[in-house]
Amino acid sequence: MKRFPTGSCYEGTWDVLGMSGYGTYTFHNGVIYEGELDDGMFHGFGELRYPSGETIKGKWKKGALVERTLIFDDGLPYEEYDWSYCRAPDRSARPVCSQPVSHI
Repeated sequence: MKRFPTGSCYEGTWDVLGMSGYGTYTFHNGVIYEGELDDGMFHGFGELRYPSGETIKGKWKKGALVERTLIFDDGLPYEEYDWSYCRAPDRSARPVCSQPVSHI
């Protein structure tokens, strides 16, 4: 495992230009990226896992997130269109969804 002066660390494969292939990069704040890298950048498929439980699964291209799915800590995936968060059989938002929007 390689530890960096920033407090982050990396465990995985390397090439002559740096982190490359597959690995796990842990940021100083506890966020963890696990997935593919190229030339020291997120590149390919991977996941960002946050200490609070949320996960972003996605595809990166030279460090830029180009496709993504956000999954909340209870396992509910966010969907940009036709999201069923406040509709049955949703199990987590009933108290929130029962309130008129003006009260949220």
